[in-house]
Amino acid sequence: AKYENGNWYFPAIGEGMVDFKTILPALAAHPKPIPLSLELSLRINRKPDATTIRADEAVALDTINSVVAQSLQFVKQYINE
Repeated sequence: AKYENGNWYFPAIGEGMVDFKTILPALAAHPKPIPLSLELSLRINRKPDATTIRADEAVALDTINSVVAQSLQFVKQYINE
């Protein structure tokens, strides 16, 4: 999550406030595999009171592909498959 202009946005993994640089290696080091799912809410923003703001238009496929690729590249830096 990323707070800008009075709203919360959900950018590519690694660009927001969540410390994935610490979280991902800790999960990877766990002795048993841990299922992990990461969501990219590209069309959703939230006001400070958590009210949902949904974009009227769908996110362009090129944007989705770019953000997913960037997120995957970031995650792979910290988790070995």
